[in-house]
Amino acid sequence: MKHRDIISDKDARKRIDSSDYLKRIYIETYGALFKATGSNSNLKVLEIGAGESSFAELYWRNLTLTSFSNNSGIRAEDLYFKSGSFDLIIAKDVLHHIKDIPRAFKVFRKILSPKGVVAASEPSFSLVGRFVYRFIHPENWDVNEKFVLDEVDPWDSNQALILNLRRLNSKERFQLLSGFEMKILGSSYGISYLLSGGVYSPTSISSKVLVFLHSKFRFFRNSMNWIFSLNRIVVFLKVD
Repeated sequence: MKHRDIISDKDARKRIDSSDYLKRIYIETYGALFKATGSNSNLKVLEIGAGESSFAELYWRNLTLTSFSNNSGIRAEDLYFKSGSFDLIIAKDVLHHIKDIPRAFKVFRKILSPKGVVAASEPSFSLVGRFVYRFIHPENWDVNEKFVLDEVDPWDSNQALILNLRRLNSKERFQLLSGFEMKILGSSYGISYLLSGGVYSPTSISSKVLVFLHSKFRFFRNSMNWIFSLNRIVVFLKVD
């Protein structure tokens, strides 16, 4: 795995709040998750792995947050809540870090209500996305059918998770995800995010320029997701 600038939740939030561009990207991404799940602010929501970088409070009232330390990784497989505790689970840039996807979705199924939803923002498998996440971004991109990570490194990941799930047939995917159906939706950011360096590797390009580029390329990102997007909104619907 490539090296990355690992910082605390608190420092990550400071970087986001100090950048008009990053703050806009985060707010728009949470807004896209809100819209994709019915725009209902009264849902009982669990957000996993967000820590202080969450903007979910802008959209939902009944919110429970979990985080992770730099030593323990994302342990969504070990969440302990009563059955049916939540209507919605949010995972922004988190699912591809989960060590055991089948086990995690069994837990999600248990703690979600009968019509519960998992909503995620995940790396895109667009043409640009595949290049960026394979050769530039400091996390693994591995096209395979492996959904259990072996490493104990908390940043061990497979950014190709959604692509790998998409490559399964519907029956295989349904079984792997413990009875969830997957729907891949639109994108909330594209090439401008690469130019920004994101939260962990910020560049010297001004927020004003990045916001301008983000706005100007919105049409191409939305109409040609398969070429330009760097993230995709994905929802997993619990089926009884």
